[in-house]
Amino acid sequence: MSTRENRAWRAEIFRDELLAQGGFKDVYKGRYTGGERKGEYCVSKVFRDGPVYSGDFFASEMDVIKKTQQLIERFNAGEFIDKTIYLNIPQVWEFSVDSEKTLVEPLIDNFEKFNSNTGWRAGGGGWYDCMQALSHFSYHSTGGAFVLCDLQGGIIAMALF
Repeated sequence: MSTRENRAWRAEIFRDELLAQGGFKDVYKGRYTGGERKGEYCVSKVFRDGPVYSGDFFASEMDVIKKTQQLIERFNAGEFIDKTIYLNIPQVWEFSVDSEKTLVEPLIDNFEKFNSNTGWRAGGGGWYDCMQALSHFSYHSTGGAFVLCDLQGGIIAMALF
């Protein structure tokens, strides 16, 4: 499997400083305090509006991640590139203070955006072109039913997260 998972059960989230902000979520840095990743950095993605306490909402988000994982696995299996694309798999956790739900996953070093859901794409060749190829593949391999976009991650020597 081409995934990175929490393998942790507790973290301290630093909610006093916003790490990043997307269209619907605020992202905070944290550090795992329990589990195999103890001591490593993580992120907590908190939805700004909507059903932040609803299990159904987060179940739907996890369904999207599962479909994304399937498409990435198929793309990697096709050996279109000589490297591997990995997917961070978050877990739905609850803050102990107020039971607000959050998505927690390992922090991605060297984070950058590769494309958006509005048609923007980063230039530069290499991994940037690979990520455009993944978006293209997702559309055509599903007969136009799905397109992976708003692709973000970090580049290491032989893989992308």
